[in-house]
Amino acid sequence: MENSAIKEFLKRIELFKGLTETQLDTISEKIEVEKHKTGTMIFNQNNIRQNLYIIVDGEVELFKRTP
Repeated sequence: MENSAIKEFLKRIELFKGLTETQLDTISEKIEVEKHKTGTMIFNQNNIRQNLYIIVDGEVELFKRTP
């Protein structure tokens, strides 16, 4: 995904609305695009989160383990 396409995508997300072009440039330069196969675990419950994931296409299932 090109930097310009990332910026246009970010503009449609409520979290990033109101940011300047310069701010969007800064964020879009730091984004790493990842593709995951169906069934891939992206993160686990109670692990320290180090990333913010934005889903462009597809869906994510969230579940919580209970005793």
